[in-house]
This record gives sequence, structure tokens and C-alpha cells, in this order.
Amino acid sequence: MRLFLAGLLLLLALPARTGEFDHFLPKSLKGIKRVGCRVSPAQVIEEQKRAREVWAARVWAEYANGDRWPDADDLTISYRKTRKKALLDCDAWMETARERVKKGAR
Repeated sequence: MRLFLAGLLLLLALPARTGEFDHFLPKSLKGIKRVGCRVSPAQVIEEQKRAREVWAARVWAEYANGDRWPDADDLTISYRKTRKKALLDCDAWMETARERVKKGAR
């Protein structure tokens, strides 16, 4: 029972944001040269003050004038227990970005 509850809490702690990536895209698509997503190991501090290894999916955009978005740091879109799921989040975000840029280019 404890294992089941721990798994349920883990699912609640790591929300899947697939399909909600629009708010992670820059407001203005004018001048965007490239967008990307990277997956890297990260640590998440749990309520019990323990660090846990997870995979973080972070997105970025670069403008033609050399500016990067966001200015300070990359935006983390999800934390996942497995690298495969984080890569799937990156794929979904890249598809959303591609569609949005394609619509903006028309």
C-alpha cells in the first residue's frame, strides 16, 4: 500500500504538460532563427527534504539578431522520472513550436 501511495504522489508531483506548450513559446515569432529543447539530469527536492534524480526538459529560442529567449535562463517545461518521457515532452514542444511558426509565416 505504501508503494502504491508513493507512486501516486510521484505522479502528482511530476505533472505531464503535453499539449499545454503554447505558453512556453515566445509571444512574438518575428525574427526567430531557431528553437530547441534539451534534456538533462536534474535534482528535485521532495517534501521530505530529499533530493531525487529526474530528467528535466528545457526549451529555448534564438533570434536572428543574436538575442536568446528567455533572457536569463532556459525554461523548464517538465520533470520526468525517465529520460524517454522527457524526450517525448521535447518532441511534443518542438511539434507545437513548428506548427506555430508555420502559422506565423503565412
